[in-house]
Amino acid sequence: GRPGGGLGMGGPTFDAALTAVAEATGLSVEDIRAQAAEGQTLTAIIEANGGDVAAVRAAIVEALSALPEAAEMDVAAMVDRMMGSDSVDSDQ
Repeated sequence: GRPGGGLGMGGPTFDAALTAVAEATGLSVEDIRAQAAEGQTLTAIIEANGGDVAAVRAAIVEALSALPEAAEMDVAAMVDRMMGSDSVDSDQ
């Protein structure tokens, strides 16, 4: 990945998130990646395809927590950014 990139559309963390969304929605990882590249949030993709957003978020948190680099990340905040979700009120 790019240095200092934070959330990029790639790398093991995003791949783990895509896999969790794919399992929840029945879409392929390629489909989800394409929709995300078009500006769809993961939350919107999950909702549009009948997935349970809270369950998918939990699965992504679990998947990311298992990665070696997780110790250096705020996993929950990262997942919220990744999903582009306003439904999880983390700020207010």
